[in-house]
Amino acid sequence: MTTNIQLQYHTQWGENIQLRIGKRRIPMEYSFGGLWQIMLNGRDIHNGDYFTFEVVREGKVVEREWRVHRFNSPSAQKNIIVRSQWKGRPANSAFYASAFSDVIFRRPDGASFRHPRKEAPGLGNVCIRIPAPEVRSSESVGLVGSGRELGDWKKVHLLSDATFPWWVISLDITEPMEYKFVIVDSKTLEIKLWEEGPNHFFAEVPPQDTQLVIADIQPTFPTRPWRGAGIAVPVFSLRSEESFGVGEFNDIKHLVDWAVKTGQSVVQLLPINDTTMTHTWQDSYPYNAVSSFALHPQFIHLPAAGVKEDAAYKARKEELEALPAIDYEAVNAAKLELMKSLYKGAKGKKALESPEYRAFVKSNEDWLLPYAVFSVLRDQHGSPDFEKWGKMAVYSARKVAAFAQENAAEVGFYCYLQFVLDAQLREAVQYAHLHGVALKGDLPIGVSRVSVDAWQHPELFHLDSQAGAPPDAFAEDGQNWGFPTYNWERMAQDNYAWWRARMSKMSQYFDAFRIDHILGFFRIWEIPSQYKSGLMGHFNPALPYSGDELRAQGFRPGEGEGTDVLFVEDPREKDHWHPRI
Repeated sequence: MTTNIQLQYHTQWGENIQLRIGKRRIPMEYSFGGLWQIMLNGRDIHNGDYFTFEVVREGKVVEREWRVHRFNSPSAQKNIIVRSQWKGRPANSAFYASAFSDVIFRRPDGASFRHPRKEAPGLGNVCIRIPAPEVRSSESVGLVGSGRELGDWKKVHLLSDATFPWWVISLDITEPMEYKFVIVDSKTLEIKLWEEGPNHFFAEVPPQDTQLVIADIQPTFPTRPWRGAGIAVPVFSLRSEESFGVGEFNDIKHLVDWAVKTGQSVVQLLPINDTTMTHTWQDSYPYNAVSSFALHPQFIHLPAAGVKEDAAYKARKEELEALPAIDYEAVNAAKLELMKSLYKGAKGKKALESPEYRAFVKSNEDWLLPYAVFSVLRDQHGSPDFEKWGKMAVYSARKVAAFAQENAAEVGFYCYLQFVLDAQLREAVQYAHLHGVALKGDLPIGVSRVSVDAWQHPELFHLDSQAGAPPDAFAEDGQNWGFPTYNWERMAQDNYAWWRARMSKMSQYFDAFRIDHILGFFRIWEIPSQYKSGLMGHFNPALPYSGDELRAQGFRPGEGEGTDVLFVEDPREKDHWHPRI
């Protein structure tokens, strides 16, 4: 089998096009009129492979596509010609996000390019593939056209949505044809929308034993505005008849039902990460997490975990539910007590021996074991401040592994707790998706200086500084949030691995994110850790004055006490000073 991949692309002088398949980069040949092509054999590319085009100038890649292409063609054909289009970012790129393709515009069986439906390959001599992400769940894309094979504009030929938002159709073509794409009602096939502009014209009938793949034609449907409504809530507020004194992951299902009834399609949740530091009500602030990856134990639904709803359970539940406000300390203490009893019993042992538990631990090992050890050390020392933990104050993977082995039961409990929480949240997410409701997560800009993240990766944070906000009409003293600032230069060295892992974990649960204080990714108000007042901060990044420069102008940096100074010294560049604002 041979495959001829073609691309219509007008390069600038000195530029070339290369085809990338996995890690391989293969130069393409220029033909004429902006046509680039390459001939591959069966060893070079296989069904299901992903490929992309790159623009190269002087040996360097200067432009890449927005999305990859997928090679998908039946092996019965001896020769395949793929006519591709360069995939730049389209104006409607937002509709390719999972919030739309997998949820709001979800196909009836959930098929999408992220979760493709398995179908027998079309054996026609012409395969057409188009993107159409704005097609609603009750609609499909069809093709109508001229000629005997297409039914002389009287028949709708449905395209497959197996890799939505890309639609595919395989046809046997023996004569030239004109055609248009249409949007139809999936049940009645009634045409709801015709493509605008002139007809597409197909004049070339493929030779025998050849399949022509026309990929990524951009249909010209009229603009279809989408308007959606949603609600933002903290999970702890979703108290229901089933919950145990506080809103739980299980209660998200009730909120989804309400959202569907009221015509809403998005539910935004406040941060759901574990904030347990002192086991008191002071831990209730959701933006000061002890881990950027672990879920908060308070959101566990005890009966679903296996806790028996006996008389004692019902009495305690009734007592907590009767309170006018959430008793944070009582709820969390009771839940941990009941979960520890479950963990020590037969149900806990059965869960720990399950292949699902082993798979969870393996796929989350980078953060799970450090978090579990951190939690045990916090409980043992009565403080999350790891600087007070003696020989465990400085993190090392070797010491953590040894501690986990010596305290296997205690460490195992926190791993087990996260396993149960993960399963319950995934169940709620699946329920929301099946009902066409997207979940939006909240990503705080700050990380606590006494968190697992700061203990495990201190090099990624400026622990000598604090994030905040400058003074304004609402806060004359400025704001000091207490979070360490990020060491972006160090993070760049491993291609922001910590951020990528954090976003990847959140993506397991959420279809979209609200990024708290997104401006902090570009510049942050940074206050040296020895000060409490936000007045003593400066913007980072910023260019400080050197001490010599200031002294030459008659200033005396470093003089004064407390906040009665003109300049604040840069915490990482000695004798360099930022002016007070």
